[in-house]
Amino acid sequence: MKTIRRTPTLLALLAAMIALSVALAAPIRAQAQTGTEEPVVYAVLLWSPQCPHCHNFIENDYPKMVEAFGDQFQLIFVNVTTEDGRALAQAAYEAYGIPPDQRYVPMMFIGEHVLVGGYEIPVRGSEIIREALAADGLPLPPIPGLQEAYEQALAQSQASEQASPAAPDTSDTLGARFSRDPLGNGLAMLVLIGLVVSLVAVVRAGVKVLSTRSKRKPRCLTAPTCRVAALLAALVGVGIALTLIMEAGGGLAMVMSVLAGLLLAAAAVGLIITREQELPGWLVPVSALAGLAAAVYLAYVEVGQQSAVCGLVGDCNTVQQSPYAMLFGVLPVGVLGIGGYVAILAAWALGRVKDARTRDAAQAGLLVMALFGAAFSTYLTFLEPFVIGATCAWCLTSALVMLLLLWLIAPSGWAAVQRLRQA
Repeated sequence: MKTIRRTPTLLALLAAMIALSVALAAPIRAQAQTGTEEPVVYAVLLWSPQCPHCHNFIENDYPKMVEAFGDQFQLIFVNVTTEDGRALAQAAYEAYGIPPDQRYVPMMFIGEHVLVGGYEIPVRGSEIIREALAADGLPLPPIPGLQEAYEQALAQSQASEQASPAAPDTSDTLGARFSRDPLGNGLAMLVLIGLVVSLVAVVRAGVKVLSTRSKRKPRCLTAPTCRVAALLAALVGVGIALTLIMEAGGGLAMVMSVLAGLLLAAAAVGLIITREQELPGWLVPVSALAGLAAAVYLAYVEVGQQSAVCGLVGDCNTVQQSPYAMLFGVLPVGVLGIGGYVAILAAWALGRVKDARTRDAAQAGLLVMALFGAAFSTYLTFLEPFVIGATCAWCLTSALVMLLLLWLIAPSGWAAVQRLRQA
């Protein structure tokens, strides 16, 4: 932890903040020209490098507050993606009684006040600072361990000033991102490999189907192969859903995770007990409903800017607070997921009609949606370990559902495409 000081440029300020796991402001007291001490207001900000609202405050609002209050406002930056930062954030949550489903960033503690979001922090925070400075200032928030961390940072700052320290290292390597959550990121890489291999296998099988007049399906699209691939996806999805159930504690997260887990479990049981050459058709809507449950909860988190229940694997909030949670900066990925799963359910229902051509068109459409969904899931899953450095259990559940749907839909989908071409 190091001391953050006012810098002549905004770029230098940002570089220092991103480099430090817990950045602490200094000095303790500002001295007036008369030699008397002026009141000082101390505050703590919980932030994340992947949080766009945090960056907006740091880049735009914080410099204005520094300009307005100078050294009389001392803000302690706590990066919640580091080990020390998470420990201090947990102590802050407990000290202020913040419920688990409301623990998200940016969050500022000033005296007895808790401010949240890119609007409340600069606006309401400035009002609180003015009122406190008109009185006798505000001490460090009553967070266990904060005083010790602050004093340690001051001592390190004084020592580094004497030693003429080098510029902070602001690099963010792949190794550093992966090490933030090795278990979650490792699982994401396994899911990513499964998606890539499945996409390649299904596309190659489709090319063989379309390049021959034979009605025989390629080996990789026969029922036993599909059953094994889909079964693995369903079982891993059940495992992730169970971790969400264990951590949810109630509310919408509990309902959605239970629903997703039950539906994925039903799909797994169906894959295990069926003896049919063709996989049962009801596995498609059951799997799509499980994905829809995950998408509904993600949309709730993204649209309402809520704190997500993350389960025992990964860090959902870091992922959801990253810019990649919004497509083109406008459309929440969860909302896109809802639309995709509803479209899959509608196409599946349309494929139950008696008219053969309509049925083939619906099955071909299902194949296109499954391929697109699996490809988009591949992109999102790649971002988690390699770009964001964190994994979302809800996102992995949706990715596994798309993997399951790809193997369930591909055989009949390619056969329908072949029939449409020959018609």
